Amino acid sequence: MKNKRKYENAPSTLATDVTKRNLSKLRKLAKTDNPLVAEIKTKASDFLSDRKNANCLIDIIGHLDNSEPSSVACAAIQAIKRIVTALAQKNQIKRPGEPKDDESTELKYRRWLWERIEDALRKITELMFHRKTAVSHLAVVTLMNIIQIQNFSIEKPRGWDHEGQKILNLIVLSFCSNKNPAKVPLGRFQEYFEYGDVCCHMVNLMSKVVHKVAKKEKASPVFVDNVINCLEMLQLPDKDKLNTMARFIPSMSEDAPKLSHEQMKSCYGTIWTSLVVCKFNVDQYKRSLILLNEKVIPQLPRPVLLTDFLLGCFSVGGAISMLALSGVFTLMTKYNLEYPDFYKKLYELFRVEIFHVKYKARFFHLSDLFL
Repeated sequence: MKNKRKYENAPSTLATDVTKRNLSKLRKLAKTDNPLVAEIKTKASDFLSDRKNANCLIDIIGHLDNSEPSSVACAAIQAIKRIVTALAQKNQIKRPGEPKDDESTELKYRRWLWERIEDALRKITELMFHRKTAVSHLAVVTLMNIIQIQNFSIEKPRGWDHEGQKILNLIVLSFCSNKNPAKVPLGRFQEYFEYGDVCCHMVNLMSKVVHKVAKKEKASPVFVDNVINCLEMLQLPDKDKLNTMARFIPSMSEDAPKLSHEQMKSCYGTIWTSLVVCKFNVDQYKRSLILLNEKVIPQLPRPVLLTDFLLGCFSVGGAISMLALSGVFTLMTKYNLEYPDFYKKLYELFRVEIFHVKYKARFFHLSDLFL
């Protein structure tokens, strides 16, 4: 088709006109807002304006569900954050004591409010596994923001209190889920590993969870994968770096407990010694061995405890055997491990097939180091 002839007097098409037309088309294609979103915002306002509208909070919590559309779930999460922020500023969120028969109406209301907020936080934790990434990421950020909101609602920040650690524990339990892959929410959480206090508390809580699951022999392949994902993203800082890292919850109180690198290192070792007794698939063997050889072994308080795991990996064959021997070699040369059969195991790997595998370059590189 021939190009149309251009005339000097023809009106030129302005960029602004093109933009307007494109925006007009987008508006027509855009979906109308879900009416529940406006309803949730209204109920949050109603709840904060008058206690008579307390049941509005229950309605909002009802929308914190993985079956809800992303717009509704996000609106419910934001409404809870708005409510918690407003209540914290008024100092109305406090853990109630044991219930009494002669409790006043005010105490009963605060107890009820506390229980509903806890329900909401648990529900938001579940939304970390929503099918939409935006909802999952918003759930992670909101939970971490609420930890800060509760701390900064007082005049002198006191560091991590029981409630902050309780919320973080909910997050850790989700990251170490036995059923749901946690790579998406963990990816959003990774930025918080830049804070020294988050690293310390995360490692401490993870060590308890992993040890408990491994002890009961209830670790699923999903659980092992989730824990390895966490360990791949978590860079354990040394003592000097830990002291200079930023704090997510700074403390101005002199009696606040200081971060202990020794405790963190001990808990980190517990995570690994507990994890390696679980059943691994080939990919998990490979990822964990690469981590151990490159980053983990120097950070562990007692690296020799991994000897049985490394020797067990040798029987898997292929690249796994080579990586396992690399870990054993590190223990022999740097941690005085005695293993007379090391070179016998190495020579067993020298077969004709080794010249036809994709990891042959790494094999010969490591063999050169060993010999």
